[in-house]
Amino acid sequence: MSAVSARDLGFLTLEAMVDRCTATIETLAKLETCEGHLLNWYNTERWNTAPKYVSTVDSGNLIASLWVLKQASEELDTESSLDARALRGLADTLAVITERFPSDTIPGFL
Repeated sequence: MSAVSARDLGFLTLEAMVDRCTATIETLAKLETCEGHLLNWYNTERWNTAPKYVSTVDSGNLIASLWVLKQASEELDTESSLDARALRGLADTLAVITERFPSDTIPGFL
């Protein structure tokens, strides 16, 4: 959901969104499950679980997120890889930087 939102806001390119989502799905596929459900806790250093607990609420949230990703993915064929969103994202980023670091505080900047 964060990658799709970042793409929608112009902070990620199409390729970056796809790369992030692909990496996430590949990681999820490697995790231990219980009857198809992901567990609630994973030790990210050892990749084991303790205690083994399944949350149907979290499973539902995952399904909802995957559904949104599917919908967003179906729209990708009709979009260009660089569009007005990317320019708005760059403009927003530049606005934050210039607000946070005014040019008069950085010698030689602008």
